[in-house]
Amino acid sequence: MNTNNENASWGNAQPLDRPHDYFRMLSKNVGTINSTSLDMVAIATSLQEVNASIFLAQEMNTPWTPENLHCIAQQCHQVYQHKKIATSSSQEKCKGNHQPGGTMTLALGKWASRIIDQGCDKHLGRWSNLELVGQHGKCIILISAYCVCAQEFDATSNTATAQQTRLLQKLGIPNPNPQKQFIRDLIQQLQEWHTKGKEIILGMDANEDIDHLQSEIMQVFNETDLIDLHHHCYPAMPKPATHQWGSCPINLLAGTPMCASTIHCAWILPFGMPPTIKGDHHLLGLDFDMDILFGNSPTNPMPTPQRGVNSKHKLHVARFCKETIADCNKHQIAACINILKEKSQLSDADLHEYPGVSQPPLPSSQQYPMVSDCSASLPVPLILVAATHGLPHSTKPPRSSPSS
Repeated sequence: MNTNNENASWGNAQPLDRPHDYFRMLSKNVGTINSTSLDMVAIATSLQEVNASIFLAQEMNTPWTPENLHCIAQQCHQVYQHKKIATSSSQEKCKGNHQPGGTMTLALGKWASRIIDQGCDKHLGRWSNLELVGQHGKCIILISAYCVCAQEFDATSNTATAQQTRLLQKLGIPNPNPQKQFIRDLIQQLQEWHTKGKEIILGMDANEDIDHLQSEIMQVFNETDLIDLHHHCYPAMPKPATHQWGSCPINLLAGTPMCASTIHCAWILPFGMPPTIKGDHHLLGLDFDMDILFGNSPTNPMPTPQRGVNSKHKLHVARFCKETIADCNKHQIAACINILKEKSQLSDADLHEYPGVSQPPLPSSQQYPMVSDCSASLPVPLILVAATHGLPHSTKPPRSSPSS
C-alpha cells in the first residue's frame, strides 16, 4: 500500500496482469480518442491484459456519429469479440472530427451478455450508461460522466462549456451554469434510478475537488445514497491529485452502499499507467466480488462461428453472389446505408428497431430467390454491399448460404 503523493500507486494496487476472478471496473479521462487512428485498439489491448470487465471513459472529444461509433467498435472488436458500448456527445453540430466533452461506457467479454439496457444524456452528452442484470432481478447501472470545468462563457468557443451553455440557452435558460446544471440533472437521474430499485456505480471527472466540503459534487452525496468508493475503502488515506497538472483529486468512482459492500480492493495507478491507455489523468480501479454483486458469475460466451462461402465450385459461388445481390436490392440495403450516413445520432425509434437486426433469417428458399442475371441492373453501392457479404474471401455473408 502506497500513500506517497508523488507519481506512485495508491491503495491496493497489486499487479493488475495477475489472473483474477473479480468484476474489475476501470475509469479514466482519456483526453481524446481518435477514431481514425488505433487509439481504441491500444486501449482494448491494455484492458484485456488486466482482464477488465468495465471501462468508463470521460472526455472522449469525439462526435459520436454512426461512422465514428462503427470505427471505434471495429477497433475494439480486434481485441474483444463480445462487447457493448454506450456513448454520449453534445447534440451541437461540430466541424471536423473533434468535439470537446463526451463519454463512453464499455462492457467487455462475458459481461456484455449481462447488458439489458443502455442510455445517455442525449441533449448535452454529459453521461452514458449501461444496465447489467444479475440474479433475482438485481440490476446495476454503470455510468461514465463528465462535468465541465467552471469557466466564463465565450460565444466564439467550441469548448464543452460553451456548447452546453448555448444548448441550455436554446432550452430557455437565460444565464445557464453548465456545472451546476450538470449536478442538478445528474441528481434527478440518480434519484429516478433509485426509485426503480437500481444499484449504481458512477465513474466521473468532476473537474473540481471531490473532497472539498463546499464543492458542487457534495450535493450528489447529500441528496442520493452514493458514496465515494475509494474513500470508503481507505477513509484515512488522502487521495492524490488525479490530473497531472492539478493539485486535488477531481476523478472518482462512486456507488450505492450495496456495491460498496462487495469491493475486494481499490486503487489508483500512477500517471501514464498502463502506457497504452492515453490521458493525463490517473486511472482509477475497483475489484468487486461478482458472486455477491450479481448473485453469480456469467459464463464465457461461445465464439461466433466464422461465416463465409466455403465452396470452391465457381458456379455455386456465382449463384450465391447473384442471390445475395438480389436480396440486397430487395431490401434496399444501399438506401438504408445512405440514411444511416446522414444521421448524426440514433433516435429512440432507431434503437427500438436495432434488436430486429439479429432475428433469425428466413429459410434459404424464401430468402434467396433464384435470379438469372441481376448484377447489370443494380446500382453500384448494392454490388459493393453484396461483395462484402458474399465473395469467397468474405467472413460475414448472410447466414443461409447455398450448400456446396
